Amino acid sequence: MKHQVCCWLLVCLFLQIVPPRQAFAQTDPRLLPTTTSIPFDLRKGFLIVVEGRIGPIEHLRFILDSGSTRTIVSKKVADQLKLSRKPAEMIAMGDKVKLESAVLPEVQIGLLQVLNHRMMVGDLAKVSEFATNVEAIVGLDILSRCKALEIDYLAREVRFVKPYAASADGRGSTNAFFVPGTLEGRSIRLLVDTGMQGVVLFQSRLRAHVGHWESTEEVSAFMGSSKIEQVRLFSLWLGPFQISGPVFIVPGERSAVPEVMDGVVGPRTLGATRITLDFDDMKLHVQ
Repeated sequence: MKHQVCCWLLVCLFLQIVPPRQAFAQTDPRLLPTTTSIPFDLRKGFLIVVEGRIGPIEHLRFILDSGSTRTIVSKKVADQLKLSRKPAEMIAMGDKVKLESAVLPEVQIGLLQVLNHRMMVGDLAKVSEFATNVEAIVGLDILSRCKALEIDYLAREVRFVKPYAASADGRGSTNAFFVPGTLEGRSIRLLVDTGMQGVVLFQSRLRAHVGHWESTEEVSAFMGSSKIEQVRLFSLWLGPFQISGPVFIVPGERSAVPEVMDGVVGPRTLGATRITLDFDDMKLHVQ
């Protein structure tokens, strides 16, 4: 039996991920004194789509993806703005994807605003089957430009807590957001990915420090073109949350996956109705 995993753009640009650290100082004077809320559409039960602006082009649709290091803008928008581009590539699931990069004059989501920022450019439909009818996939290079990101799944609202001024230069950056977990009583680290459903673990990383683990319901599945295993791991915990749903194990070597990361988790897997990615202390708050 084969299943199509609802997982896409799994950790864009692995090579740029570094161990987590404090993102911003608590008393930075460049912080705007407001918190802005904007509505979002929830697709597939987990995918967050908001409205934003790129340069003079308004009412664009953006996917918010905390599992992506860099923001990717559609070729159509780059063509409209007549942007100069250069070759670039990203790594997703250990495979290289050819893209381009360009300096975007301005990107705005609510009060969150970025000026003259280099981003990736590509055909989003080729990046993901879920990236249809959207103009950008917004990663942590933009999302982390605030004290915290709150996602209220019940109210269908996203809140940027005290966003940085658009002109703020030299700020710290957050290019990966991790949470600790345990498997068979041993510590693991998972990347929080709002653009993903479920839990994905990398077999090659787990073998080194977990060894063997008990699993049930082993079923072959596919993630894109990669064959994986769907299992249930009742010894998998993220803080106080036991993961009783299906877990997807990616076999083989993944040289592009950083050693600090053992897998990826979509926050909806935790049954969350509201989550907060606190970029000050790098903690995930779940309600």
